[in-house]
Amino acid sequence: MAKSEIQPPTETGYQFRDSTVSLSRGLLPELRAIAHRLEALNDSGTVSAFLTGGACRDYFMNKEPSDYDVEVCGIDNSDLNALVKDLFPERKIITPGEETNAPIKILLEDTHIDIKATKATLSDSLTRDTLPGARLRDFTCNAIYLDLMNNEIVDPYNGLDDIRNNTLRLIPERRTIDNLDSRIVLRACRLASTHTLELDAESEELLLQYDIHGQKELLCPYFFAKELEKGLCNSPSPSTMLQVTRQIQAIEYLLPEVSDLVGVPQSTTHHPEGDAFTHTCMVVDAAAELSTHLGARDRFIVMLSALFHDTGKAADTEMTQNDDGTVKITAHGHERTSAQLTQQFLKRIDLKRSDRTRVRKIVAQHMKPLELSMRFQTEEQQSTPAYWNEIRKLVKNITPELFQSFLIVCRADQLGRGSSDVIAQMRTVIDPIERTAADPELTIAATTPLLTAHQIEELGFHGTRKEISKLIEEIEAKRDSGQFRTVEQARKYLLLRHAPDKLLFDNSNVSKPEREQIYKTLSTLVARGSISTVSEVNHEIRSRL
Repeated sequence: MAKSEIQPPTETGYQFRDSTVSLSRGLLPELRAIAHRLEALNDSGTVSAFLTGGACRDYFMNKEPSDYDVEVCGIDNSDLNALVKDLFPERKIITPGEETNAPIKILLEDTHIDIKATKATLSDSLTRDTLPGARLRDFTCNAIYLDLMNNEIVDPYNGLDDIRNNTLRLIPERRTIDNLDSRIVLRACRLASTHTLELDAESEELLLQYDIHGQKELLCPYFFAKELEKGLCNSPSPSTMLQVTRQIQAIEYLLPEVSDLVGVPQSTTHHPEGDAFTHTCMVVDAAAELSTHLGARDRFIVMLSALFHDTGKAADTEMTQNDDGTVKITAHGHERTSAQLTQQFLKRIDLKRSDRTRVRKIVAQHMKPLELSMRFQTEEQQSTPAYWNEIRKLVKNITPELFQSFLIVCRADQLGRGSSDVIAQMRTVIDPIERTAADPELTIAATTPLLTAHQIEELGFHGTRKEISKLIEEIEAKRDSGQFRTVEQARKYLLLRHAPDKLLFDNSNVSKPEREQIYKTLSTLVARGSISTVSEVNHEIRSRL
């Protein structure tokens, strides 16, 4: 599907349905096809089709719409359904049930069109009452219509003027407390961020007066998650959403874990930028800039991780007094608390389990690079097997598929410190990890056990699947602790630790020194490869008893 040639408005003074423009040039070919087919059915002049909502707003802001909503008047659902299926036989069409008012969904390559019939019957004298759904909109920029059949702009609330003035304004029908809801509050915060719009004074005051905490209705988790994703992933400055949410006093309800970071102190040595909330705002902005190359799912994982990485500081920050009278601020273990809070929040917005796990892993491990940089400070130390093993364990815990996203969050965390030498910090904290993790051998070692179940059975060990799995886990634990790194070392460990038949020793009068000598001899023979199975080990023992 070719990208739309979006043309921003260049004229001024748009009035209600008086501007005829060449809209079809910049619209999807599928929208033009729908309009042309409807024109052929419009003998009575009662059929109209409007592009509505966010697609119109984005069209006039020179943005690529994420999806398209079309409302059709003068035709019933069954006829519209047949028309859509006939027009797009190669496309996947999702048709709602007979009893629902949901739209027909036309799935395209990287977007979709939602099209539905409305009961409105339009005449030449359009009003807000006759426009389909106009009075149900929220903001003026979302209440612009494009008449697809007449190439006309229908702008009942002067939304285009507000777009030109970068203003986010509630439509008149919404300018009372009773006509607001929590969805509008959330969308206001998101639009301010993704479209760089500022709430006008009256709308801001109304949203501030709206008691979002006292409402009985809860935000639909799906809607909340989608708005949050748009606010975090589609904005050049996601922190704007956080600031506006705080400005209208909704952050305690929408993002209480993040709200709790307001005023939480941090060490001025490591965090000259200010409190933990300020740090989080800087981190999400940095993460947004660093993650533009990622796919939609991976980017949302990064942005959620950046948003929640320090939420544990609200509970874990401690202030103590140094001997010289200065105050010491620490938040030891906050990454573990942050991971728990993250898990609770992601369940609340009903994010699928696999994505919850991915975000939790990043949050739980985000302090690891700083810890490793303190333990392995020189290039010489970072070239040792011990450092290699630490990075292998980190990649293993995070998973290789997620590791680049993890490093993006760690880099964003560094950039959010407000320090003048942040680039130098990343060179010492993040770069060595990235270089070491690039080793193909390390990636294989992070995903493959030293000995597989088949290899263990080849050594002559036989048991249940659970018993063999326990041997694999024991080997991996020894490997993680740095006791051995190679397959040969793992085989030797198993043959010396688990192969000898205890009954052979228990039923013989072998002294402790003699037993130690037998093990020493076995160790030499195993190392040489002279014996390599369980039966050979026990045969050697029998010959020496």
